[in-house]
Amino acid sequence: MMVAGNRKSLETQFISKIEEEQLDGKIKLKPLPIDEVLIKLDHHGFQISRNNGDDVVLRVPLHTLAKLVMYYDGFNKSNLAMKVIVGKDMFSCHVFQCPHEQVAVSICEALQVIFKAIMAESYATI
Repeated sequence: MMVAGNRKSLETQFISKIEEEQLDGKIKLKPLPIDEVLIKLDHHGFQISRNNGDDVVLRVPLHTLAKLVMYYDGFNKSNLAMKVIVGKDMFSCHVFQCPHEQVAVSICEALQVIFKAIMAESYATI
């Protein structure tokens, strides 16, 4: 019998899976300078780009975002892990190492503000 208190949280399971993939070499442990990106967040979603925003490499509409988690890796670096819905029961995972903790915290807080604004707007139209 499994007691609910003994189960790992979904966030912990997600982070554990990322760390497994890093150990297997499927996700880089440390980014290279060429891997640096800009993250733009607005009420439409995330836009990930290179070269000062000129080269968009990924767009993540908010309705496809399943999870955004901030965590510290084994090198004590702040990371953002993004789980994105790509199909029925299919997800992609994107991991971003932030230059410092405040960047990761700011992105998470901004997302929270956007979701609250969207919810307030949708309740206002009911």
